Amino acid sequence: ILNIWDDSKEKYIGFIKIDNKINFLKTNKKYIVLSDNQYIYIYNFNNLQFKQKLKYTYNNFFHYDLSSTNLLLYTNEFGYINILNLENNLKKKLKAHDNNIQYIKISNHSKYIASVSENGSIIKIFDCNTLNLIKFLYRGISHAEIITIDFDIHDNHVLVYSNLNTVHIFSLNSNNELISATDF
Repeated sequence: ILNIWDDSKEKYIGFIKIDNKINFLKTNKKYIVLSDNQYIYIYNFNNLQFKQKLKYTYNNFFHYDLSSTNLLLYTNEFGYINILNLENNLKKKLKAHDNNIQYIKISNHSKYIASVSENGSIIKIFDCNTLNLIKFLYRGISHAEIITIDFDIHDNHVLVYSNLNTVHIFSLNSNNELISATDF
């Protein structure tokens, strides 16, 4: 059960109940998206009404993201990213990798999509509108589990943090990695 509290009004709004344990939760101003081991559930934030359910396979990877522009990115097929516009239900499919995807992230202004395959060494950056690959970012040669990927507020830089205790900050406007910090 997911209980919703509005802190500004200091009152309980309602709840969302699914049969299984909630594994992940993403929200924006219009939608609440949550998942269990089998499905992604989409609810309208304003009235908590159920909108849609998508088949999803959870295997300890971060397989979906929700943008402020109501785009839902998710993967449920080997190497592919699905991009669903929650406003009009238009769906695009992007072949991003040749193996499982461990992490996907959409940038703050829905300009870029970042994805990492299960080995964690290369981050691919795609243009969100054209779905063209625009950049390869090399995190390292060793296998790594990506903990987080974040874009700066202007979508000019991307930060990648892994279980190897490394942080890489890349410029999306140049060919160089800006900073790499290890074991801080």
